[in-house]
Amino acid sequence: MKKILVLSTLILSLIFLFSCSGDGSGSQIRVQSARLKSASISGAKALAVAHKTETKAFTKADNSAADALYKVSSDGKFIEVTYTFDIEVEEGEGEEVQKVVRQVQAHLRIQPNFIFAVGDDWLWLANCYYYIPGYAEIEEGAVKKSLTQIRDQFNEAHHDSHGAQYLIRKSNGAMYAWENSDGAPYGMPDGYNPPSMLNDWFFAIGNKIYVREGGFHDQYGSKNGRVICISDGGSSLNFSEVIPASEKVNHILPGQNGVIGVICEDDQYYKPKVYFPSSSSLVDLTIPEGLVAETARWSLVSVAGKLYAVRNYHHPNGVEEPDKMGFYNVVISEGTATVGSLIAQRENAEVHYESDQVMVGAATNAATFTYIQDGNPVKLYTFDPEEAEISVRNLPAHYPAAKGWYIDGIACNDANAQGFWVCDLSRDEAEYIALDWSGLPDYQSRVTSMVPVHFEAACMAEKYTGTTSDGDKLTFWVPVTGANAGKVTLLTMDGDGGYDISVLLNM
Repeated sequence: MKKILVLSTLILSLIFLFSCSGDGSGSQIRVQSARLKSASISGAKALAVAHKTETKAFTKADNSAADALYKVSSDGKFIEVTYTFDIEVEEGEGEEVQKVVRQVQAHLRIQPNFIFAVGDDWLWLANCYYYIPGYAEIEEGAVKKSLTQIRDQFNEAHHDSHGAQYLIRKSNGAMYAWENSDGAPYGMPDGYNPPSMLNDWFFAIGNKIYVREGGFHDQYGSKNGRVICISDGGSSLNFSEVIPASEKVNHILPGQNGVIGVICEDDQYYKPKVYFPSSSSLVDLTIPEGLVAETARWSLVSVAGKLYAVRNYHHPNGVEEPDKMGFYNVVISEGTATVGSLIAQRENAEVHYESDQVMVGAATNAATFTYIQDGNPVKLYTFDPEEAEISVRNLPAHYPAAKGWYIDGIACNDANAQGFWVCDLSRDEAEYIALDWSGLPDYQSRVTSMVPVHFEAACMAEKYTGTTSDGDKLTFWVPVTGANAGKVTLLTMDGDGGYDISVLLNM
C-alpha cells in the first residue's frame, strides 16, 4: 500500500468546480487522513465564529447551519478563513490521486466552537470538528468515500473531548494540534464562552504558553495536574513538563519578572509556591518568621501581571476567626520568593477559606483585585495596590452578585430593547447606555423589536437580534465600553446575505 503525502491549499471556489463531478477511473482511490497546517488569517481586524445565511432574514434552516471561522476586514466585510492540509493517500497514485486530493480539499471544512487570544502571539481555536458542506449532493465515489472516512474518524476521535483544539500562530496562521496529553482541556463543554477564565490555568509569558493540565475544571475527578510549557519550535510546537503532577498543582498565575505563581494542595490547605522558568526551579513562598502563625493561611493572587501574597487568619480547625486578612508584596530575587511588606489589611473581611477565590488563587488583568461576598446586601471588596487599601461597599443597583459575570471588573447587565447597564467595579454606580442608532437610521425605522442575546466577552459587546417590520431577523452588536459604547453595529452587510455570529474576537 503506497502512501503519498501531498500538501495543497483549500480554495473555496473549488467547491463549486468539483462538487458535482464524477470520480471516473479514480473510484479505487481513497484518501486516508487530512491534517491541518495553516489558516489564512493575515490582515484580519477581527475573527468571527459564524455561519452565512441565505438572506438577512434568518430562518430555522439557518439555525442548523454549521459555523465556520471568518476574518473581518477593516471595512467590516466577512471573508471565510481557508486552510492548508497535509493529505495522506491510502491507495492510488498519479494524476487521478491529485484530482481526488483537490476535491477532498475543496469540500473539507472546519467547524469551530469558539476562539481565544492567548498572549500577543497565539490564538486558541477550540472544539473543532471536520464537516462537509453539501454532503448529500456529492456524487458517490472515491471523493465522497474519502471525505466520509476523514470526517468520521476525526470527529469520533475527538468526540469525548468536545472536538479538537488548535493553537494558531498569529504572525502566519500556522496551526498546531493541541492534544489532551499536552495539556489541552478534556471535556470542554460546547458553547462555553468564558471571559477571563484563562488567567489562572492558561496564559502566555512572551512567546511561551503555560498550562495547568486539566484546564479550568476537574479532570477525571482531580483538580491537580502537572504544568506544561508550550514553546514555538518553528515547524512544530514543543511541549515540556515543567512542574510534575506530584506537586498537586491547583492554579498557576502570571507574575512579575516572568515568574509564575503556583498554588498547590498541601493536606487540608493550599500552599503557595513560585516557579522560575529561567532556572526551572519551584520554590516555596518564604514566610518571614514574624508572620508565621498557626492561625495564618497563605495564598497568592495576580493583579495586572504582578503577584501578591494573601494572609488569611484561621483557627486550626479552619473557622474564619478572627476574620482578618492582609495583602503583602512578594519579593522576587535570585531564585527566591519571599513575603515582603504589608500593603493593606482589613478585619471582618468575610473571606471563606474553603470556597473563596482569594484563598485558592485567582488572577485578573485589571489594576485592582475584587471579590464578592454574597449576602444581604451583597458586599464588594476591592484590593487596590496603588492606593494601599482594601475597601468594602455594598454592590450598587444593577450589579451582578456573581464574580463570573465580570470581565476584568466590568459586567453588562439588565439589557433591554432600549439599552443596558454597564457595571464597572471601579465605580460607585452602574452607567446606563442607551442604544445609539445614529450609524443605522434606516434600520432603526424598520426594526420593531430588539432582543438582547448575551454579553460577548471577546469583543466587549452586547449581542442583539432585531426583527424588522418585514419579518427579517438581524444580528446587531453594541460595544459596551470605549468611544463607540452604545452604537448599534450591523455585521451582516455582505451583498444579499448575512452572518449569524456566535463569537467575535478583536485582533
